[in-house]
Amino acid sequence: MLPPNVQGVEAAEVTIPAGQNEAKLVVRVPAGAAPGNRANLTVRATALFQGKHPTTHDARLSVNVTK
Repeated sequence: MLPPNVQGVEAAEVTIPAGQNEAKLVVRVPAGAAPGNRANLTVRATALFQGKHPTTHDARLSVNVTK
């Protein structure tokens, strides 16, 4: 989830396969993006507890664009 003032940052949805405990989240910015901090982004994970009860967890991260 992006703050309203942040544009051009994107990440595809990621699914952690059954029996695994991690997956790779790739965050992309445009090739010509100016260097600098792109604010706090929120990554929201959704999991099913006992296969049917959805639960969510939000984690904040900062993206810093460098040359």
